[in-house]
Amino acid sequence: MKWGDDLYQGLHQPLVSQKQFQEIQAIFKANHRLGKTSATGALLQKLLWCCCGNPMTPSHSLNKNRIKYFYYRCTSTHNAETGTSKCLIKYVAMQKTEDLILETMVSLSQSTLFQSLENKVLKYNQGIYTQIQEITASLTTLQKQLETLKHRQDSYLDSLISGSLSTLERKAISKRLEELEAEERKLKYMMTTLNFDITQKTYEQMDWPNFKQTLITFKEDYPSLSQDQLKTALHLHLDKLIITPELIQLHFKKLPWPVEIPREIVPKNTS
Repeated sequence: MKWGDDLYQGLHQPLVSQKQFQEIQAIFKANHRLGKTSATGALLQKLLWCCCGNPMTPSHSLNKNRIKYFYYRCTSTHNAETGTSKCLIKYVAMQKTEDLILETMVSLSQSTLFQSLENKVLKYNQGIYTQIQEITASLTTLQKQLETLKHRQDSYLDSLISGSLSTLERKAISKRLEELEAEERKLKYMMTTLNFDITQKTYEQMDWPNFKQTLITFKEDYPSLSQDQLKTALHLHLDKLIITPELIQLHFKKLPWPVEIPREIVPKNTS
């Protein structure tokens, strides 16, 4: 916004937060890429990432009986000479990895795991609530400063109207009023910023009942879902999966932290 010869940051709030915008773009991207089916029927295509930072894509080879063996391959190995890739994973069995992910999704709806997740979510939300209270306190302080500023402005204006002042005195008061107006704009901008911070922090709080219902619905629907429907459901709920030598991280769209499971063990708890 231009005020005189100076430019100031606008006081309006964005229609959506940066986080909301990014989530919407991710949904658009997911819908676009799900339109392309894989010949392997890989459930984790476009979801599975290697700990080296590269995506893992479906691939296959033939065993000694000429039967296809499907796996996920780190893309860092595609253009690397034999033995030169520094990736710690390189390959993982497709069926075994997919089964582990599906078993994890189903097991998370068990009551024993619900309690663990719920406690962590409540603690996370309490932390955000504390931050909101601190921002609100700062906002209250700024509001009081603005009220004091308004009183000073009114006092100067009254003196201009009722007082018998010289030209020099009037110029001095007018200059002071301009300074107070600049202070007022600054305070209002700071208050608008804090109000937006509160809105964003409120949005960051996790809706636990909604996430819980997501897990329950997946468990109930899972047995009757086709391969394509399973893939769609996984992309709907998961942002990505990161595989390391020891574990797999499930990054849910609605969960602020990853759920970690050992690679070789059916999950019994979550992080």
